Amino acid sequence: MDERLLDADLMDSIESYDFVRFKHLLEVGADPNSLHLDRHVGYMTPLMEASNGNNPRYVIELLKYDADPNIVTDAGSALQHAVMNDD
Repeated sequence: MDERLLDADLMDSIESYDFVRFKHLLEVGADPNSLHLDRHVGYMTPLMEASNGNNPRYVIELLKYDADPNIVTDAGSALQHAVMNDD
């Protein structure tokens, strides 16, 4: 499968709260640090999206797969998203 499709599917699985699909995508090589354009806020990583959506189990799983919590984009950082959403 195309790596870009895996990465896009990973973001979709977070947004749709499909943890089984999310975990499978990480297992088959989706990049936990991939960047995705959100037209409202700019580029986000899966960790930012999970932090933004109040999804602690997604955050924990992404960190197990070496998601970098220090990535900062024009959308901010995962920590900023978590703080804004009381995570």
